[in-house]
Amino acid sequence: MKALLQALASTKEYRTLMDAYDREVRTISVDGLNSRAMGALVATLRQDLRGRMLVIAPNDSEAREFLDQYAGFSEDAVYIPARELALFDSFAHSRSVIDQRVAALCSLLDREDGMVYVAPVEALSTKLAPPDVFAAGLIRLEVGQTMEISMLVQELGRLGYMREEIVESPAAFSVRGGILDVFPVDRAEPLRIEFFDDEIDSIRSFDPESQRSVEKLSAVRLRPATEFVLNAQIAEAIINKLDKRIKKKNLDEKYLAHLEEVREAISQGYASDDHDKYYPLAFEAAYSTLMDYFGREDLIIILDDARVHDRYKMTYEGFFENFKNYLESGRTLPEMAQRIPALNQMFDHMRHTRLLTVDALIKRTPDFVAGERVKFETMESAPYYGKMELLITDLERWLGHGQSVLLALSSESRRDNVAKELQNAGLFVDVYRTEAPELKPGRASVCLGTVAAGFQLMSARMTLLTDREIFGAPQKRRTAKSKSKGQMIKSFNELTVGSLVVHESHGIGRYIGVDQLTVDGLKRDYIKIGYSGDDFLYVPVENMDTLQNYVGAEEASVKLSRLGTAEWSKAKAKVRKAIEDMTEELVALYAARSKAVGYAFAEDNDWQKNFEDMFPYEETPDQLRCIEEIKRDMETPKPMERLLCGDVGYGKTEVAIRAVFKAVMDGKQVAFLVPTTILAQQHFNTMQNRFSKYPVKVEMLSRFRTKKQQDKIIDNLRTGLLDVVVGTHRILSKDVVYKDLGLLVVDEEQRFGVRHKESIKKLKAQIDVLTLTATPIPRTLHMSLSGIRDMSLIEDPPEDRYPIQTYVVEYDASLIREWILREVDRGGQVFFVHNRVQDIDRITARLSEMMPEVRFDYAHGQMPEHKLENLMISFMNHEFDVLVSTTIIETGLDMSNVNTILINDADKMGLSQLYQLRGRVGRSNRIAYAYLMYQKDKVLTEVAEKRLKAIKEFTELGAGFKIAMKDLEIRGAGNLLGSDQHGHMSQVGYEMYSKLLEEHVRKIKGETVEEQFETTIEFSINAFIPDDYVANSDHKLELYKKIAAIRDQRDRFNIEEEIEDRFGTLPKPVYNLLAIAHVKAMAQRLGIRLIREGEDHVIANFQHNERMGIQVVAEASAVYGRRIAFNMSGKPYFKYKFSQPKLTKEDKAKELETLLLKIISMNTN
Repeated sequence: MKALLQALASTKEYRTLMDAYDREVRTISVDGLNSRAMGALVATLRQDLRGRMLVIAPNDSEAREFLDQYAGFSEDAVYIPARELALFDSFAHSRSVIDQRVAALCSLLDREDGMVYVAPVEALSTKLAPPDVFAAGLIRLEVGQTMEISMLVQELGRLGYMREEIVESPAAFSVRGGILDVFPVDRAEPLRIEFFDDEIDSIRSFDPESQRSVEKLSAVRLRPATEFVLNAQIAEAIINKLDKRIKKKNLDEKYLAHLEEVREAISQGYASDDHDKYYPLAFEAAYSTLMDYFGREDLIIILDDARVHDRYKMTYEGFFENFKNYLESGRTLPEMAQRIPALNQMFDHMRHTRLLTVDALIKRTPDFVAGERVKFETMESAPYYGKMELLITDLERWLGHGQSVLLALSSESRRDNVAKELQNAGLFVDVYRTEAPELKPGRASVCLGTVAAGFQLMSARMTLLTDREIFGAPQKRRTAKSKSKGQMIKSFNELTVGSLVVHESHGIGRYIGVDQLTVDGLKRDYIKIGYSGDDFLYVPVENMDTLQNYVGAEEASVKLSRLGTAEWSKAKAKVRKAIEDMTEELVALYAARSKAVGYAFAEDNDWQKNFEDMFPYEETPDQLRCIEEIKRDMETPKPMERLLCGDVGYGKTEVAIRAVFKAVMDGKQVAFLVPTTILAQQHFNTMQNRFSKYPVKVEMLSRFRTKKQQDKIIDNLRTGLLDVVVGTHRILSKDVVYKDLGLLVVDEEQRFGVRHKESIKKLKAQIDVLTLTATPIPRTLHMSLSGIRDMSLIEDPPEDRYPIQTYVVEYDASLIREWILREVDRGGQVFFVHNRVQDIDRITARLSEMMPEVRFDYAHGQMPEHKLENLMISFMNHEFDVLVSTTIIETGLDMSNVNTILINDADKMGLSQLYQLRGRVGRSNRIAYAYLMYQKDKVLTEVAEKRLKAIKEFTELGAGFKIAMKDLEIRGAGNLLGSDQHGHMSQVGYEMYSKLLEEHVRKIKGETVEEQFETTIEFSINAFIPDDYVANSDHKLELYKKIAAIRDQRDRFNIEEEIEDRFGTLPKPVYNLLAIAHVKAMAQRLGIRLIREGEDHVIANFQHNERMGIQVVAEASAVYGRRIAFNMSGKPYFKYKFSQPKLTKEDKAKELETLLLKIISMNTN
């Protein structure tokens, strides 16, 4: 967009502005510049000025709008979000805003010329550490540097990093001997720093999921993980003040206990982002604001200074109203009044820099006396909503008057389509592959560009038009990938002490722990499993692959298996039979549909391509793959039956709408079936909006339509005047007849009753069917069913909406009032989740008494369906402010105005419930808040503590998130396979069920499924992980799982490398363990059941000898001569004599490993 910036820079107004700047006029006022042109002005100033710029907007929404507009001209703006000035204390909260603010402060310390910073005025309302104190918190590390590991641990603590057992998410670190892992807040991957004595020996980045090193680095810089940077002086000052306050004991009891916890943490050198509220105790009135990070020659740009003033005043007064309440109730300290800069102090700070105030309308500036006023004349570009004839008429007029017009389109296809239309109309058009190098009077320039919105600059006789004006659709926005904060679950096989496990041969037991036993003088580690009747099973760690975590029914309803009985084998046989019955039915249906002759849709036409190009976001890879899979099905004569799975907000609706459009383009009708009236209305609105520029007739058939309207819709379906009908089960009625139905889309089929499911089945017979579900399906199940069930999965997360700030806090009526009023004051609405029907009316009445100015209503699942739907519609129409509800809040509903959710007794809910409830907010252009509340008892039960810990992890997508996803996926598996299969799954656990299912599907496909057997290695050698090498039991268990999963030589070397990478040089017992695990894996491949060590030989007994061909026996005999002897009849075995008579145990293991590798290579040649 350089050509546009050059046009702006050449205007008389801009030259006047620059002249005033060069004359060192400290305050310049710019009027008449609309918000859409602001990004262009700042980008132009950035080219011409030295120093940095801070753009201050009246609120978060306008700050982000400016960022969007500025990004079309330049990409290096840094956003500084506002931080909640919370006086309350939380058990846990999400970090996204803190990470952004810390990154911005670090960037400011770099003092890089030309950097542009953007902030809502509320971002200035938090006092900060002075720049020199914050700068002292940056740690630079390089290979060869002398530093004690204990010193680095201390430094990380004072910078707000938390010590964990394993590093998976930002702001965490862990120590194992001379190795320190740390996850810096500004990096996508954590770092592994290895020490040799007091010297840094190496620095490597590593993958948080595999824990393997990725890349060697020579030097790194660690930023603070919080705005609160601790040093000895600050710690001492805060502790002294806290001691005085604690001694007085004139504070609320709980707050006093919290202060003691804070004092303890700070005295031990641990900073936390929740501690920054105690900064006033160290600095009192002297600590800094954001403005202290800018110098005299930096430029502060205030967008609409009157509104910025009013907003800051409102924030300031709101804080003090809250502060007064907290102070009176003994829940804060008097010094906390210093946390927010006073109004006059903030604007005095601004007057000491270069200042530019910008208003769209000419008005007097209340806080700043302008030394120079510059008046621009700009207008917003008018929208055309795809009506090219109107656009062409305006272009003819503008170009005829010698104006220059720039049309910046966000995709090549949009650019080419528009250029073709204008050229066909006989206009003077220049088309550019990327940017337009210049703007020519009387000509239109069509190019690629990602400016959010257009404007007209009168003095430059220039008009900018973008996707928004031409099509009424915003530019294609990239779906941003947020940096990984922990991994989504890949397998459910994660053992924890006390959890239920499934052993392939012995059934369901309880994992007790890892026991080290000494047998015949040899140490080995065993997995101890408890069974019914106080029986125990000790599983050698190298056989851990025979164990899986039990995932299925609620733990209380699961019965432990009895050892030494046929109980488990009978349960497996019963489940196997149920799987056979289900898969036979699926295969029969699949075969029948394969033979059926449906309709083969034509390939995409130009309208289809144009329609898809109008989608305002860049599709995720998964969306594109799913669209391709669905279209491929539609274009074959076999009737499609495909299941599309993806979480709420992952873009399933858009994928379905493209299939709908494709069907209509081929002259077919489409029925879109949904479970509720509200969802019908929502899908109807979405399709009306997407199809508005095309000759596609859409209607909705539900109880929202009168009898007369319904009769007309049904008649239009019968005669073919209607293309698409969206509706509830009403569209399954016998009186609804289609002229030529080609596609049925079913949303959440599992939510329909038996009778409706039968009607759906009849409707499916000869047409293409696409079923949507928002419950995730496990990938393992997806793989198991491939070939007998067509499924498409959208696993890519949705674009990064504004972050949901999640707090885990103690229930407090005054806080609830504060949170609800804040949301209502900004024009938003609130969900209050209370999951008890019996007193939901009383809770609603109590809340209403606390806030008479707020409108409340309540909803629960025992209400009549019509009443519930009417209530939800009233809420969607903003007829009241707060919905008090049980957990029935409709999934899939897009309530973009609801951006605060309060969840009562969150510790009593499942994590998957919390995950789904939290996802009901944060779907708009505002920061959303989720408050997970718990009733704090005097003594919390162990179970409640565990839940709170899990919820705390959940705020950062850590282990708690994995549990939530696991729970959801199991529910998804049940929905997909039906309630009967869900029951069978519970009997043996999900992993075992999946294994049996996969085996049976392979049999159906004609693949060989070999008998499963266990290989035993009887080898007298110390093979275990010593405590002094890996002290943490969870780490040890994780390594045992990986070692048990060794399948070949590559696996063996990979895990050896990983262990050495993470824990240092391998001790002998670990090396032996790897050798034995590798021997066991190779023995399994060769069909060997048992390997027994003798004094100078080993004997290997086969389970079956089909895996050893006669040529292998001959070749091995030729290579090893008399040292190897095979007996392949009766009970087959071979005997191998070691190369030397008195080998060490380790050398014997090594030689055995080499022997089996050699035999396997013979077997594969």
